[in-house]
Amino acid sequence: TYNGRQDFVQLLIQEIKIDSYGFCLMNRQGFTTRMTDNIDAYKKYKFVVAIENSNCIDYVTAKLIKAVESGSIPIVASLNGRPDYRRFMPEHSYTG
Repeated sequence: TYNGRQDFVQLLIQEIKIDSYGFCLMNRQGFTTRMTDNIDAYKKYKFVVAIENSNCIDYVTAKLIKAVESGSIPIVASLNGRPDYRRFMPEHSYTG
């Protein structure tokens, strides 16, 4: 199901340097496992784009949790309103 996440990342790539390891927009090699399974990979980055890959109401991607666990700051977006990310984020996180 189309949710616009590839379009969003392509717009970001036009403005800033982004390493994309996903199957659709891969511009960087180097990981043998899927990025979502590799918290050590996230530790290399200050920010991790953790866009929802499902259009379900209140769905929260595992990438969000793994980014937080790694110490990176997740950048999230969702087509289905605004899931309650506060359940998964450290206290006093900005979720606007």
